[in-house]
Amino acid sequence: MEMERELVELFEAAKKAADAAAIDGAASGGPKVDRCIDVLSQLKNYSVTYDVLVSTQGSENGDGKGAGGVVRSGEEGGRNDRF
Repeated sequence: MEMERELVELFEAAKKAADAAAIDGAASGGPKVDRCIDVLSQLKNYSVTYDVLVSTQGSENGDGKGAGGVVRSGEEGGRNDRF
């Protein structure tokens, strides 16, 4: 469960950093954009197995998307061949 928790926390941090950078104006650069790029890089390099990814999708929030608002494979907008 530790890996799942870390992945969800990293995804949430990436979303928060991207939102902050967007509000601040991505074209302006600065520390919020730098933070966003750093967190996205961490997320990109995080080793994720299929089982870990699927286990993070267990909690529904009522919009057909799993935790973090990610479309689950096989659902509308999802892809069955990759994530």
